[in-house]
Amino acid sequence: MASRQPAHPGRDAAQAGRAPGPPAPLRDTRHAAARGRVALALAGLLAWTAWAHLPLLRCLGSCTFDPKLHFGGGLNVLDTWLNVWILAAIQRNLLSRPLELFEANAFHPAPHVLAGSETLLGLAVLTLPLRAALSNPVAMHQLALVGTAAAGALANFVLARELTRSAWIGFAVGWIALFMPWRLMELGRLQLLPASAFPLAWWAAYRILAGASGRRERWTLAVALAVPLLTSFYLAYLATAAFAVLALVVGASLRPGRRAWLRLAAGAAPAYAALLLLSLPYLARRAQGELETTLDPRAATQLSDVARVWDMLAPRFEAVWQIEARTQMTYAVPLAVAALALLGLSAALLAGRAPAGSPAVAEGAERRGRRAVAAGLAALAVAGFLLMLGYRLQLGSVTIPLPGGVAAAWVPGFANLRAPHRFGILVATALPVLAGLGLWALERALGGRAVRGVRLAQVGRALAALALAINVPWRQIPAAPAWDRAEGPRPVYAALAGLPDGPLLEVPWSPRRPWLGAYDEAQTLVASTLHWRPILNGYTGYAPPTYHFLRRVAVTLPSAESIDRLRRAAGLRWIVVHRDRLGPFERLAWDRGAAEAGLRLAYEDRRNRIYEVPARSDTGVWMEAMRTSELRPRTFEGLSRAPLELPTPAGSLRVRPLDPFRYSGTVATPTRVEVAIENRSALPWPGFDLQREGLVELRAAFAHPDGRIEKSERIPLVADVAPGGTARTVALVAAPTRRGRYRLCLDLVQRLSGGDRALPVPPVELEADVDGDDTPAELIGLMRRDVPEPTWACGAGAGVAAAGRAAGDRQAW
Repeated sequence: MASRQPAHPGRDAAQAGRAPGPPAPLRDTRHAAARGRVALALAGLLAWTAWAHLPLLRCLGSCTFDPKLHFGGGLNVLDTWLNVWILAAIQRNLLSRPLELFEANAFHPAPHVLAGSETLLGLAVLTLPLRAALSNPVAMHQLALVGTAAAGALANFVLARELTRSAWIGFAVGWIALFMPWRLMELGRLQLLPASAFPLAWWAAYRILAGASGRRERWTLAVALAVPLLTSFYLAYLATAAFAVLALVVGASLRPGRRAWLRLAAGAAPAYAALLLLSLPYLARRAQGELETTLDPRAATQLSDVARVWDMLAPRFEAVWQIEARTQMTYAVPLAVAALALLGLSAALLAGRAPAGSPAVAEGAERRGRRAVAAGLAALAVAGFLLMLGYRLQLGSVTIPLPGGVAAAWVPGFANLRAPHRFGILVATALPVLAGLGLWALERALGGRAVRGVRLAQVGRALAALALAINVPWRQIPAAPAWDRAEGPRPVYAALAGLPDGPLLEVPWSPRRPWLGAYDEAQTLVASTLHWRPILNGYTGYAPPTYHFLRRVAVTLPSAESIDRLRRAAGLRWIVVHRDRLGPFERLAWDRGAAEAGLRLAYEDRRNRIYEVPARSDTGVWMEAMRTSELRPRTFEGLSRAPLELPTPAGSLRVRPLDPFRYSGTVATPTRVEVAIENRSALPWPGFDLQREGLVELRAAFAHPDGRIEKSERIPLVADVAPGGTARTVALVAAPTRRGRYRLCLDLVQRLSGGDRALPVPPVELEADVDGDDTPAELIGLMRRDVPEPTWACGAGAGVAAAGRAAGDRQAW
C-alpha cells in the first residue's frame, strides 16, 4: 500500500539528521498536554461564542438581533426577516418536495420565487437535523446565525494552529474573527456570515498543495466550499476569488506536483458541480430579463470613490467602551489587528531559508508553508480591495480596467452583484490569520529571554492580548422582538390558520411606501410561516414581474375593479387589512370599498380584519398565463400586440400629479399621476397585461434645464383604451433621487421588441420640483456610479408638437 505524503515537504527526509527524540512516555505526555491545550482553546472559543450571542439564545424563538446599533438602523432587520422565511421555506421544500426546491408561498402566483434571492441551501442542509426538534423558524434562523459564528471561530483556529503550532495563537485568531467589525455590520444578512469560516477551505487547500494526500483534506475542502457556494451567490464569488488567488499563490510558492493539483480539483469539483445545478433557475430568470443589472458597466470609479472604499476598511484604534452605533457602512479593521497582520506578513515573507540537508529541513518546510500562505492571504486581501472598486478606475483622462469589470464581462451573474463593497469581507477574513502570524513572530523574536526572572515572551503575549481586548469590539449582541409587537405574532394569524385555504393579500400594499412598505412586506413573509398559504405579498432582492404587475393593479384598492382583477389574476380569496397601519381616510375607504365589492367579513379584532373575496366562475382565469414566460399573441382582454398603425394625431394625453415628487435615500417615492388617454383612432390600444410587449405605456423623462436626462422610464398603464373612448387610470412615476427642478416630459409609446415606437399623440411637459432625504455620501459612493445620460427633445419621434408648455396648461385635465 502506498504511504501518504507528509503535509510539509521535506519533513520525513530530515528525520535522519535529527537528534533522537525524547523517551516514549515523555512524548505521550507532551502529546496529551498538546491535546489538552487544543481542547481548552476550542472550549474557550465556543464559550465566547455563546456569551456573545447570549441575549439571542435567551429568547431564541421570539427575537432577532437589535439593529439599532448598526448602520441602517431598522432597515437591517428587513433582510433578517427575509432570511427567516427563506431558511424555513427551503427546509420545508427539502422535507416535502425536494424536486420543487425553488417554489414558495410568497409572490403568488409566480413560479420559482426563491430564484429571486439567496436560497441559503448550504445552511439549510446543515441545520436540517435540528428541524425535527425545532419547528420555530425564528429560532432556526438564530441558531444558524450562532452556528456561523462558532464555525468561523473554529475555522480560524484550525488554520492559525496549522501555521504556528500554537493553540493559544489559534484561540486568539478565532476570538478576533468572532468579533471582527464586518461580521457585526452584516448580522442582518445571514447569507454572508458563513464567510467567517473561509479559513477552513484555505487550510484544506494549503494542506493538499503542501503534499497531504488523505481523504480528510479533500472532504473538508468539498464541504467548506459547498456551504458558502450553496448559501449565497455573493459568498460563491467571494469564496471562488479567495480560493483561486490563494491556490495560485501557494502553488507558485510550493510548486506541488500534478497529483496535488488533481487532488485539489477533486476536492473542489463536487461543490462547483452543485453550484452549477443550483444556478440554472437563476440563469433562466436572468435570460428572461428578470434579474436586472444594477451597476452600469459604463460607470467609472473616481478617486473620491477610492477614498470612500479605503475609509470603509481603514484601520482604527477605538477603545471597546468608546465604540457606539455606526452611522456609516464600515468594515473598519481594528488597528491592533492590522498592526499584528503587518508584522506577521513581514516576518513570514522575510524569514530565512534553512540550508539544504540540515536537520532544520522540516522547520524550513514549515517556514515555506507560512511564507506561501501569508503571501496568498496578502494577495487575496489586495484582490478584495480591487474588486470593491467596481468595473473601471478613472484617473483624469485615463481609464484603467479593474478585475470587477473583467469578471462582469466573463463570469455569469457577476454583473448582477449590487454591492461590490462586500468584497471587503475578503480583506477582513484574511487579516485575523495574518495577525496570528504576527503573534507567532512576536513570540519567536522574544524567544526564551527573560529579565529578572520574567520571560519576555509572556510579557509580549500579555501586551498583545491587552491591545486586542481594548481595540477589538467584543460585545454581546443585543436582542429585539422578532415581530412588530413585543407579545408575539398578531392574533389575526391564528384566526387565519383556522380558515379554509386560498391565496391571501395583506394590506397595506402600496408601492408608495418604499421603506414602510418593505417593512410591512418583510413582516408578512415571517408571518406566512405560521400558516404557509399562498400570499401575493413578498420581499426579496429581485421580485418577479407578476408582483410588480399585481401591485400596479392594487394601486386603486379597495375599488371593486382592483379586487376583481386580483381575483381573476391570482385567485385571491382572503384579504387581511391591518387597520392600525392605515390612516383614517384609508380605513374609511376600506369600510366603504369592502361593502361595494361584496366582501364578507370573516374575522375582526381591534387592529385587524379578514375579508373573504367571493369566488366566481372566472376566479383565477388568468393564473396560468401569469405563470408562463412564453409570449402570448394577445393580452388578457384579447387585444393584439401587433404594432399600431395610427393617424396623426391619434388622440390626446392629459395628466395631473396627485402627490409631490419625493425620494428617500436612493429610492424614489412613486408619485401618483392621474392619466386620461383619448383614443381617436379605430383601433383599440392594449395596456393591461403582465407581458409588456406590444402594450401602450407612459414614458416619463426628467431632464435638466439644458436638456440632459437625469432619469427616464416607461410606466405600464394597466388600462386598455377602446376606439373612440377615453381611459382614466393612475400611473406611478418615480422621480430622480436628487433634489432640484426638472422638466418632466410625458408621452405615449408602444413597447416593441425592436424598440419603443412613439404614438402620434401630443406629449405633455411639466415642471417638477423634486425634494427628499439624501442617503449618506459614504453609501452612495459605494453603491451607485453615475453615468452621463444623453439629451432628448420632449416628444421626439411622435411627429406632433408637445402640449402643456404654457403655464396655464401644465395642469390641464
